[in-house]
Amino acid sequence: MFHAYYPGVRFPSVSVTGEVCALRCKHCNTHYLKGMRPAETPKKLVEFAKALEEKGGKGFLLSGGSDSRGIVPLRPYAQAIKEIKKETGLIINAHIGFADKEDIQTLVAAGVDVFSVDIVGDETTVKSVYGLNREKEDYVRLMSDLEGLGATAVPHITAGLDFGRIKGEYAAIDLLSDFNHKTTVFLSLIPTRGTAMESVSPLPEEEFLSLLEYGKMRLKGDILVGCMRPRHQKEWEIRAVDMGIGGIVIPTERTIEYLKSKGAEVKRHEHCCALRALGL
Repeated sequence: MFHAYYPGVRFPSVSVTGEVCALRCKHCNTHYLKGMRPAETPKKLVEFAKALEEKGGKGFLLSGGSDSRGIVPLRPYAQAIKEIKKETGLIINAHIGFADKEDIQTLVAAGVDVFSVDIVGDETTVKSVYGLNREKEDYVRLMSDLEGLGATAVPHITAGLDFGRIKGEYAAIDLLSDFNHKTTVFLSLIPTRGTAMESVSPLPEEEFLSLLEYGKMRLKGDILVGCMRPRHQKEWEIRAVDMGIGGIVIPTERTIEYLKSKGAEVKRHEHCCALRALGL
């Protein structure tokens, strides 16, 4: 079965920091926070969630800008998350950054369903793009804490994160091969206006496909392609399908038609692809 994801209005993204981020990373510079729904207080988050369910929403990505340590400050929202999980049927996917063990434990207890984490395999990339002094061991610790606390972790790897070049992506796959998560999401750098990377060339499709192939070979569980990728690049999709990729966010109609011509069952979902880790 192939999974096609269309998050849209039924699974929006929420920022607990509004448009504020201490890091202002080279590939984003707060640009993507502007497209999220702001919920800068626990009360606003609960109000947002209840209104979302009334409109037929299925859940949301709980995210925001990072603090100077690279942590998305979600811990103060734990009680709000508990209330949302008690009073609604919404699914919560939390983007946590470099959350420490206590943060993760608190969010697991609050009822977060899925934890999305960015994994970078090259320390110089972490420094040059995020402005953080983080090492491979920090990512190992993060994944170990998530698994140890029984959290459903969905690592994300952004191809070409270092100014459009492949640098630590294969190392990130190798790092993740030691863990037992059910789903890995691959993204590809979007050269974004107003950032230090606005003029770089997107990663060539052949290089993206090679990375997917390596991930398919080395990683357990489903390999998916997420929403953050250059949308003009479309030729790789059918080859990725033939490779055995399990799902794509907003695939082209040509890809859907190709799958159906092969007799494949295509399941459409109106939520985030990370929920595949829950069997959705």
